[in-house]
Amino acid sequence: MQSDTDRIELAHGRQVLVRPIRVGDLAIHTSFVAGLSPRSSYARLLSSRKPDGEELRRWTDIDHADEEALVAIASEGGVDEEVGVVRYVREPSDDGLVTAGFAVVIADAWQRHGLARALLERLIAIARRNGVQRLTDITQYDNRGMLGLARQLGFRVHRLAADGANVTRLSMRLDEPPAS
Repeated sequence: MQSDTDRIELAHGRQVLVRPIRVGDLAIHTSFVAGLSPRSSYARLLSSRKPDGEELRRWTDIDHADEEALVAIASEGGVDEEVGVVRYVREPSDDGLVTAGFAVVIADAWQRHGLARALLERLIAIARRNGVQRLTDITQYDNRGMLGLARQLGFRVHRLAADGANVTRLSMRLDEPPAS
């Protein structure tokens, strides 16, 4: 079995450990989510709501058959801190493709250093290995960082209006060669 644990160096020279999320990560994941700025939290949840304890527990206690999540852990003075997370969850699809919704969230101080790209590239490889044929996400129409990253990685980007909010759908087929 291929290891999904990796140590990477980011553009600003700091290193992080990337590994699958664990049940025991509940405390650091809760701190990570609580430490997000309102802007970053809203970009992830598309609302200003705060996740409750049960939702946070579900995000760390995953089944690994229909979902996967990787966390980026930075260590400072022997203290581990979660600084990013990426995940996918399989979801029903009308066209028979094995489809998973994905999300990526990076701590504010760690944004724009290549962490989202590193995490998302690893998640794409895992999803492909696990038989996922399409990854999808919905993001805010003005989330320029995510839209730029999605385009760089080969996602199709389609702006749409849903329930009066302007959002953009991201979609990538994993079972066919990238469009050129």
